[in-house]
Amino acid sequence: MDYRYLRWQVVDTPGILDHPLEDRNTIEMQAITALAHLRAAVLYVMDVSEQCGHSLEEQVELFRNIKPLFANKPLIIVANKCDVKRIAELPEESQ
Repeated sequence: MDYRYLRWQVVDTPGILDHPLEDRNTIEMQAITALAHLRAAVLYVMDVSEQCGHSLEEQVELFRNIKPLFANKPLIIVANKCDVKRIAELPEESQ
């Protein structure tokens, strides 16, 4: 895509499950490799409604586990499904 004379690309990777690196499947490893080696900013999308089958705590733990792979990249955490559960409805420590 081009925007204001800048060219950029969006890569929508499959979800990455929170389990040891050696237990990750090929698709998960391709996603991690792409994010780690491409010159990019990373958007980490969290489902605050927890309808994805993973608690907010599990999603935060996964973020903490993969964050070192993106140490030199801009990271933006995106709160998804805010129409289902508002950020203000979350416990204070989760906001």
